[in-house]
Amino acid sequence: MKINFLAMKKKWNWKFRLVSLLLCLFVFDNFGQVSEKTFVQEIEVNKNITITSNVPTSLDIELNTQHSNRNNTYNGYIVVGKNNQERLFVHKEYVIHTWEKNTIRQEVDIKIKSDSDANNQTFLNQLKIHFAKTNRQILVDANMNLEKFTMQNSRFRSDDCQIILQDGTTFSIDYLEIKTRLYIPKTANLKVNSILNHTLRLGDLEGNLDLNIQYGEVFGQKIKNLNANLHFCLLYTSDAADE
Repeated sequence: MKINFLAMKKKWNWKFRLVSLLLCLFVFDNFGQVSEKTFVQEIEVNKNITITSNVPTSLDIELNTQHSNRNNTYNGYIVVGKNNQERLFVHKEYVIHTWEKNTIRQEVDIKIKSDSDANNQTFLNQLKIHFAKTNRQILVDANMNLEKFTMQNSRFRSDDCQIILQDGTTFSIDYLEIKTRLYIPKTANLKVNSILNHTLRLGDLEGNLDLNIQYGEVFGQKIKNLNANLHFCLLYTSDAADE
């Protein structure tokens, strides 16, 4: 019986290369660098200011993939790519606290994963909280200056995830997580606009509450004046005034 050692060597070399390639892909997907940062910004405002805000789920999502899943869960929007890897998690709950201060305070938790810590820090340094003033209004962007999340993949291509900022700057990432909180004066007027599913939680509000929401749940405590344009929404108030 003759044994073709050359053929066996080529066969095992091919298997070794395949296993090495798969191992490299596994390492790349699971051992990236993770960074976390909480952004905080405050601004002093007049007592009866009007505050207009979108919701965290207003981040645009664009997928061009063969292997992906966009999950609209109770807690948030989750985009899953190949090998069941989570690539995006936008917390759906938007908590708007009210307090006695004539101050607006926004807090945004960002968790980013990419191929290097340097890339993470460059990305985080590009983010900022910005309150836009127009006459007697303050415009609040719940996603800071994040504009769009895109992902592409195919049978022979791993997940290619990009974050695009409002100025057009693009970053390659492996994973992004966003969670937003807002603090406003209880005497302020509040407007919230949304066409995407979310959960809105409000504290006591003595000013006017104007809701223009198509999907979601709204939980309020003591709401004095309510003007609501709601479609496919649930509204809960624990103590609404008659006025």
